[in-house]
Amino acid sequence: LAMSQSRYLPFGVLGKEGAGWSLPVCARFGRADKSSTQCFLLDKPQQTFAVDGGCADWLLPNADAAGYYRFSMADADFAALGKHVAVLSADEQMTYADAVSSGFHRGEVSPATLLGAMPALANSDMPQVATALLKDLQWMREHLATDTTRPALDVYAIALYSPRLKTLGLQRRAGEPAVSTNLRVRLAEFLALTVRDPGVRKELNRQ
Repeated sequence: LAMSQSRYLPFGVLGKEGAGWSLPVCARFGRADKSSTQCFLLDKPQQTFAVDGGCADWLLPNADAAGYYRFSMADADFAALGKHVAVLSADEQMTYADAVSSGFHRGEVSPATLLGAMPALANSDMPQVATALLKDLQWMREHLATDTTRPALDVYAIALYSPRLKTLGLQRRAGEPAVSTNLRVRLAEFLALTVRDPGVRKELNRQ
């Protein structure tokens, strides 16, 4: 496992690199239907470590979301991890989403990788996880998409999130948990006001 450390700065922001840190890093490695964790001490700018059990199918460089750091990986590694988001804890799912988002802001994660990460996250029952990348998608449609590509981006977003809102319904149900109410509000606002889903807007006008 090859790792390096650097100060996190968004794309276009300049800053001096510090002296570095002695950073405990615990990673989760997935093989078939099992995963295991292994910890390392990253105390140099770049280091390579032996991984118990050899190469894994996927890895999460912040197991249990216990480390106070962000991480970035190649798009292919993000894609491999994205196929196994469902087996991660809610905290680990948030760490994954943050890594994709922060990498996108830094110019290290491609728009395609960010969009590819959204389906697995959208299925979460936790509002913070399910909607973690909505602001990035909104920025993408406003600043990267063109009049030609924006409708396709909106269709993609509607296909992901409209079924979730339909399952929740537009009216609060008696005894429903607060997370369901929170998720409904976030999804309704995004679908109605950002991507302007005709079906959602029509139903809201009937309320």
